[in-house]
Amino acid sequence: MRIGEAARSTGLTVKAIRHYDAVGLLGTLDRDGTYRDFSKEDIERLNLIAHCRNLDFSVPEILELIEVVSRAKPACPDPEEMLDFVDCRIASVREEMARLQQLDENLERVRTYLRSRRAGEVP
Repeated sequence: MRIGEAARSTGLTVKAIRHYDAVGLLGTLDRDGTYRDFSKEDIERLNLIAHCRNLDFSVPEILELIEVVSRAKPACPDPEEMLDFVDCRIASVREEMARLQQLDENLERVRTYLRSRRAGEVP
């Protein structure tokens, strides 16, 4: 299957697939001359990558996850290993939420100050 078909099959863009190939997420793809040739397994990997990106996993995290999944094939990966990935991602999301909450509070203080200046309440 060529890259355009792979894109349609996975819902990814051709540009995204080329990027994932360039950063090493696709491993070694078969080639038909200068064209990439995507196998069923490559499409499965692209679907996994897309799912992980939708969960905001980073490229290094996805590489680790692909390794875990590949080691387990044809069976499913160990739930404990997969839980580690999910728990780590949840911790990152919660840290980001706390950071954004603090940013929101800081911006609210700035807004309050500026409104009071506009109203002439602060010299």
